[in-house]
Amino acid sequence: MEPQDIFPALLRAKGLLEEETGEELVIRVYEITGVQTTGRIRISGLKCAELSDMAENKGRHLECQGDCFTVEFKPFEIKTIRVKR
Repeated sequence: MEPQDIFPALLRAKGLLEEETGEELVIRVYEITGVQTTGRIRISGLKCAELSDMAENKGRHLECQGDCFTVEFKPFEIKTIRVKR
């Protein structure tokens, strides 16, 4: 995942974990400026994405459009997202 794959630039991804099969990613994305925002994340070959908790348990499904999905962030919020590709 490259910096241009996350918009706007005030979001950062950290802690990319990949399952052995290479089909699932766990990413943590956080808002860095203290501003509520909507983030758009692009992952090549995206099939589906869902919010997760910090223990990486499955959670709410996120609507995907092509290789992208959007997520709402509160100021300084950290989100864990499970992605299948």
